Amino acid sequence: MDLAIMKMRADFSYSALNNLGDLQQCIRTAYQSAEFFTNESHVREIADRIVKMHLRLNIPDITNPPERPNPYVATLCRELVAGSDQEPVKVNCEAIEIAALATFRSMKQKYGVQMYISTADRSGKEVVITIDSDDGADFAVVPNAPLLLVGQGCAAPSYRLLIPIHAEDQVLLRKGNKVDRKLPTVLVYAESSAAEQWYNLLRNRVPQSLWRRGHPWGDDIVDQFRKLKEPIWVDRLEDLLAMSLELREGDYVIAWHPLFEGLMRSTPSLKQVGEPFQHWLSLCVNKRWCAGEAPNPRCVDFLRMFIYEWRNCRHSPNWAETCLQEEGLDFLDYFKGGAGLSEPSSYLAGIPKGSGPQRKSV
Repeated sequence: MDLAIMKMRADFSYSALNNLGDLQQCIRTAYQSAEFFTNESHVREIADRIVKMHLRLNIPDITNPPERPNPYVATLCRELVAGSDQEPVKVNCEAIEIAALATFRSMKQKYGVQMYISTADRSGKEVVITIDSDDGADFAVVPNAPLLLVGQGCAAPSYRLLIPIHAEDQVLLRKGNKVDRKLPTVLVYAESSAAEQWYNLLRNRVPQSLWRRGHPWGDDIVDQFRKLKEPIWVDRLEDLLAMSLELREGDYVIAWHPLFEGLMRSTPSLKQVGEPFQHWLSLCVNKRWCAGEAPNPRCVDFLRMFIYEWRNCRHSPNWAETCLQEEGLDFLDYFKGGAGLSEPSSYLAGIPKGSGPQRKSV
């Protein structure tokens, strides 16, 4: 639970939803980053994957105590609540998105929104594959990169980026200190935020956010990776976890929070290199909740309540922890899988220990 709480606090600290000014700046930054990595990966343009928002949401100030519903939000969103009695809102929340999960549970407990929340997917890529296959979720919390990269940008065609929620640290891990190999192995989870970081790294692009600026990596690493040209693209999360255990001295893996924490706990010789890279996670919406290119009234109500309760949970972390615990801790099993703390897959069964990642198996 300690790592889950750490992740929740990190999500809240890099929040895009603190106020209107921060949100507008984060929207610009997030979509500029998305335009860059989609161009680099030669997938479809992002213009038709973004919901057009005017940001007139009328979010009230936080009221105390945190466990009581805000009367203004309750009044504005009463039709959303009433409609959920007939048809519960379905949400797919990536297992490691603990702050978003606490927010959804707060919405359920305080306002009585009937909501089914799935946390079974351990990565953003898995979320996209799920919503692409069944189209059942009304909303999803997912990193921008997999939504725009999976299936050459054609997966989950019914879903749109509604609003950025928070930034997340992602780091480059190297096994040991040996750096004299000219062409190391670099593991990258394909069609994910790790791929986004790889494209930024090759271009030595300076990422911008409210919290981090400047070059996260040294020129020597950038030059080394440019000579490499291609990393080992790993399709499945369980393979990435298993292959990370078999890295040789001087090899690299790109990992996000909390995965890099889990990997460093299981393999202490993995060390962070350079500064963290930040990528964006968003609340996505099924287009059936939109009217043309804009959100419909029920979608606006859901977003209004989500932003208010996000701010409320951020302001009162003890309440957020209570929300996580009152509905049970079943989400922790999925969280552990996403954080690399579960048993690796059978990938290792056919690999002699110490032989390093096997390129042919990916």
